[in-house]
Amino acid sequence: MNRQSTAFAHSGSTRSAALRAGAAWWFCGLLPPLAFRALIWIHTDLPLRALDLRGVLSDVASGLLVASALMTAARGHRWLPRVLLALWIAICLGDAEHILANGSHLRAAYAGFLTHSTFLLGSVLRTGFPAVAAAVVVAAALGAWWAGRIEPHQRLPVRSTLGTALLLYLISLGWTLDIARAEWRQISLMEAQVRQGASPAASDPRQPLFTLSPQDPPNLSGHWWPEAPATTPNVLIILLEALSGAHIPSLAEAQGVIANPALPELDRLAREHIAYSSFIAQQRQTNRGEFALLCGAWPKLRTSVPRMSEYNPETGPSCLPQALKELGFTTVYLQAAPLGFMLKDQFMNRIGFERVLGNASFPTARSRTNWGVDDATLFDGALDEIEVLEKQKKPWMMTLLTVGTHHPYNVPNTPAFNELSGFEKAARYADASLADFIQALESRGVLENTLVLITSDESRGLPEQANVDPITLLLSRNWSFLIALTPDDSPQRIDTPFVQSDLAVSILDYIAAAPTSPPMQSATGGGRSLFRTYPRPRPMAFANTYQRRVFHADPIGELAVCREDLSACSRFAMPPDRPFQARSPATGELAPNEIQALNEWLFEAKDDGERRSGPLSIALIGKEPIPILEGPARYQIIFGGQGLELPVGAEVQLDIDVRLDPVHAANEQDGRITLRTNLLSSDQPKPLLSEELPLEIGERLRLNYRIIVGSPLHQAEARFVVVDRSGQPAQLVFKQATITVQPPTESARSGPHQITREQREIVSVDELLTPENS
Repeated sequence: MNRQSTAFAHSGSTRSAALRAGAAWWFCGLLPPLAFRALIWIHTDLPLRALDLRGVLSDVASGLLVASALMTAARGHRWLPRVLLALWIAICLGDAEHILANGSHLRAAYAGFLTHSTFLLGSVLRTGFPAVAAAVVVAAALGAWWAGRIEPHQRLPVRSTLGTALLLYLISLGWTLDIARAEWRQISLMEAQVRQGASPAASDPRQPLFTLSPQDPPNLSGHWWPEAPATTPNVLIILLEALSGAHIPSLAEAQGVIANPALPELDRLAREHIAYSSFIAQQRQTNRGEFALLCGAWPKLRTSVPRMSEYNPETGPSCLPQALKELGFTTVYLQAAPLGFMLKDQFMNRIGFERVLGNASFPTARSRTNWGVDDATLFDGALDEIEVLEKQKKPWMMTLLTVGTHHPYNVPNTPAFNELSGFEKAARYADASLADFIQALESRGVLENTLVLITSDESRGLPEQANVDPITLLLSRNWSFLIALTPDDSPQRIDTPFVQSDLAVSILDYIAAAPTSPPMQSATGGGRSLFRTYPRPRPMAFANTYQRRVFHADPIGELAVCREDLSACSRFAMPPDRPFQARSPATGELAPNEIQALNEWLFEAKDDGERRSGPLSIALIGKEPIPILEGPARYQIIFGGQGLELPVGAEVQLDIDVRLDPVHAANEQDGRITLRTNLLSSDQPKPLLSEELPLEIGERLRLNYRIIVGSPLHQAEARFVVVDRSGQPAQLVFKQATITVQPPTESARSGPHQITREQREIVSVDELLTPENS
């Protein structure tokens, strides 16, 4: 009897210990998403609504799923659950930062940045909430320590935890989502990825690789209103990373919104010159915005391979720099960030820029991060370039792109803004730096014969706040701005909406008005001219890849807001031809025939050239030497960010042939770097391939990989990074760096990815001297 009692007591004690350990793992799984959701609520001061309760329910379900995974891992491994927990905390923290920056969960299409050194070192490890992040890490570590006190062979409540999570998910499925409100408030990060994967567009493995968007034909039939330039003007385009019309008080007021943050210098320029209060950014992300602005063509409205990545000058649209070069202009592109990221060096050369300069062009800077130099340093470099251009006897065109307002925000120690923080501090610094730049141009007489256009590549929009209508908040992520400084302008605010792809044809229209301008050699760009008025408004479409939304503005006074796959569309009332003044609540849903008509206009191919069936070959970087940067930034991105959408059966060939040379031929050859080659995809928890190799001055590295895609890959990219350096200054010289994609055959089937390394060799200095290796 005593023996039975002892056994029973031991069994009860074991079950109790297992339940305590299970509760500790529950705590570890639930803490990160719930803690960071609470942090966002506190930071945004949003009132709690019923939809927020659904978001909490979804977070709890996700946390329990993670807890069940942690308990499963704990059965036979001591450190595996702790590694998984650390990854879970990093993902939740990165998601919270993304929500605060972009108003949306991380998409699976972009979550691969969590594996990138720049994102981890520049964003996650430089979080704006280090105290909260540290508290979560410590609390979760204590929970894992407590759970680890139980012996590995004890039975943990995995099944009951998993069952509870699935039950909560089933309950949440009956809760209809509000399409006008931010998705992050209604669902968890995990549920967002499940919904994305289950959408019709994402689940079709036979979906075409490349589907373009509709294109407005050029329309110069409107009434010309400004004073024509006396002579052919220079052109200066200034792109301020992620700034919005919602940040400029006079433009925000025109839309019935209070600017936040308010930028006084841009507001002064808007009041003193020609300002457009309804300038629409047609997509999120820099490469999509720049393509629309410089090529006068729509970006893709669905998440797919950016048109910048697949651009071919023989089949793609003729872009503004090429058209101006044909008119005798000198063309220069200058940005603060590394050129290899998003294929900027390749694209800008292909569209007609004669000089393409990036982060490596600035030997010194007030402040430099992995993302590039600060805004004032960029403008100083631009002044030096313009001084050279002004000495020529021909007109010039320059495009500038800042990066200081990109997270994690690059602002040197500036007493005037030290009391500010985060995006507001970076935006005010950009605002002041721009004002100094414009003043310098004016004092040098540059503005007397230069058309200056100030806008943004994309829009960060308004911060999440309680006093903003949810549809206004959603639309603000596509609310850019445009301020035009012309040689003879007078203050004017234009509220008629224009889009980014109108810019190229507008510039050519303005130049053509000068009596000294030669006739145009080629048609460039589509849309309407910013310098003309039109008797009738037009329908417009734009999208937000982060929010998975597509918008259609009917000029008669109706805005359709749809999910990216058009699985649901709601209509909202708006004043005629004023999309940013649409307000909640929804007035109804689009009928199936209306959705079909919208689908045909937005997404159906208009000609055979818009769906590519042959191979796509992308040159990842040019043949100009790439200096290895010296200084505190350890990592240097050489190229990356192609954003390829790869269906099942696609065959990918990655070929790299690169040599490390001394910067000066007379230097002793004792320089050394470490190179990391990655093929990344947001669908994979780790790189499809990752290899680090040392390379000494005088050596050449040859790499060839072949990958057959076994499951759909989103936002895939080949990334080449310098992770360490020592010795003499050096530079990389590429003989080849290409990625070639063959479309799948009809017999392609799902399965594991097939990765074959066909070549990897480092050729020594002596071997380089032979003809076959030269």
